[in-house]
Amino acid sequence: MALAAPPHVVLRALAPVRRAPVRRAPPPPERPGPGAAVRSCAVAVVLGAAAASPRRRAGSTVRRAVLLDSVADAACFGGTGASDPRDLPQKADPDAPPRGSRALDELPYLIGNAFERRLAVTSRVTGEYEAAPARLWAALSGAEGGLQQSWTALQLTECYGIPWPLQLQEVSGQLEAGSDISGIVGAFGQELRRFRWKVLKAEFVEAAGHLEMLGSVEEEDNAFLHTIRVTGATDSSGSMVESEIRYAPSPPLQTLLNALGGRGSQTASHASTLRKLAVLVDGDVEFDSNLFYNRIGRLIDLVAPFEDGAREAVARLAGLDKGEARVLELGCGTGRWAQGICTSRPSGVARYLGLDSSSTMAEEAARTLGPVPNASVVQADARRPGTLKEACDTMLGGLPDRIVASYIFDIFDEKDLGRVLAQCSELLKASGGLLAVTSVFPGSGLMEAWEAIWQKVPTVVGGCRPKDLAAKLRSFGWEVVSTEVTDVLGYRSQVVLAKPPTS
Repeated sequence: MALAAPPHVVLRALAPVRRAPVRRAPPPPERPGPGAAVRSCAVAVVLGAAAASPRRRAGSTVRRAVLLDSVADAACFGGTGASDPRDLPQKADPDAPPRGSRALDELPYLIGNAFERRLAVTSRVTGEYEAAPARLWAALSGAEGGLQQSWTALQLTECYGIPWPLQLQEVSGQLEAGSDISGIVGAFGQELRRFRWKVLKAEFVEAAGHLEMLGSVEEEDNAFLHTIRVTGATDSSGSMVESEIRYAPSPPLQTLLNALGGRGSQTASHASTLRKLAVLVDGDVEFDSNLFYNRIGRLIDLVAPFEDGAREAVARLAGLDKGEARVLELGCGTGRWAQGICTSRPSGVARYLGLDSSSTMAEEAARTLGPVPNASVVQADARRPGTLKEACDTMLGGLPDRIVASYIFDIFDEKDLGRVLAQCSELLKASGGLLAVTSVFPGSGLMEAWEAIWQKVPTVVGGCRPKDLAAKLRSFGWEVVSTEVTDVLGYRSQVVLAKPPTS
C-alpha cells in the first residue's frame, strides 16, 4: 500500500491505533506519493473510478514525484475579533490547551465560550521539484502564459479549504507588491463567489522567490495570510517550495469545525496545490496515494486472487516458514498477508512491523493484527531518511532479518526508490538479511493495457506502472539472488529476492 503519505510523520510521536503493540503516528495531513496498485484490470477500473477526482496532468509519462512535508499547527485563544491573521495575539489564552493539542482537548475550551474563543491555524507544506527556482517562480507568478493560466491550473483557492468542485475560473490583476488580484470561484461556468488577494510582497532575487499575500472571500470576515518561498534544493539542481497559510476561522461554527478536523482537510487541499505545481513544471503524474487508499480501504483485498500467488512466493523465497526472523514490511495495507505469515504453522516470524502511509490502511492493519502477538503497525513515510531505522529501533526491537514489500516499488520514481533502497541497504547490511519484493511486471496484453491506462489516468491503476524490478535493483547495485514470475489471466507479477550492495 501507500508509502508516501503522511508527510509530517515522526516516529517518536507514536500513539496507539487500536491496542498495543499496534500503533501509528499522529493523523496526517496529506502528501502524495506511492501506493499499491489495484491489480485486476476490471476491478481496477471500478475501484479507481470510485476514488478518482478530476485532475490536470502534463503529457509526459515520466513521474518525478514531488516530496511533500505537511504540518498543521493550531493554538486556541480568546478575547479578539481579529480577522487579519497578522493581528492575531502572539500569546494564547493562559487557560487554553497547549499549542498543537488534540481536538478532544481543544473542544471543551472552545465550547466554554463558543462566540469568543477561536483557533489560530498554521498549515505549512513543502515540495521538492526537478525544475530550477526560476522556472517555478515563472509558474507561480504567471510569467509563462499569464497569471490566469497559471493560477487556474494550480487552483490556488483549494489551499484555503474551498472544495475542488468550486473551481477558480478567472483571475485578473498583477502580481506585484501593493497590487490587488481578484478571482472568480464557481461551478459549471457560473460565478458563485469572488476571491481577492492583496499582494504584500512579490520578489525573486538570486534564485530565491518570496511571495506574500492576504486572501479573503468577499462578504466573509476570514482572511488567509499566504506565504510562498522558492529556493534551490540543497542536495540537487532542483528546487524547494514552502507554502504557509495562517488563518483563524470565525466563531462559532467554523472554529468548531476546524477543531473537529477541518484543518486537516484544509491542509490536504493545500498539499494538492503543490502537486499541481509539480504537474505544471515537471510533467509529474498527479496522484494522491493517501486519498486513493483512504477511500478504497478494505476493497483493495478484492484483488487478492491476482496477487496471492506472488505474495506466497515472497514468503517462500524470504524463508518466512522457518527460522525466527524479524520482518519489516513496507506498505502493509490491510494487514491480511501479514496476519497469514504470522499465524501460519510453522511460522518463521518472531517479530513483525508493518509500515503504511495511508491512515485508513494503517488502522485496518492495526485491527487485523491486534490479536497477533509481537506484531506492530506504524503509519509512516518510508522515503524519509532514517525512518526505517527509527521504526525498527522503536517497534521491532532490533534490526530486520527480512524486509518485504508487495506492489509498492512499482510506483516509486527513481529518486523515491533510491531513498527507500538506501535505508533498506543500511539495515540489511548490518543484519545480514535479505530483501524480498514483488511488483506488476510487463509482458502480456493486459500489462500493455495497464501501461496505457497509467499514462492517461494513473488513479485508475492506483498510480502503479509495470516494471522490471530485478533490473532496477541491479542498477542500484543490489545482487539479485532469485526471481520468479507469476501470471494470473495475464496479470503478471515479478518476485525478487536480493542482497544489498557490498560497497
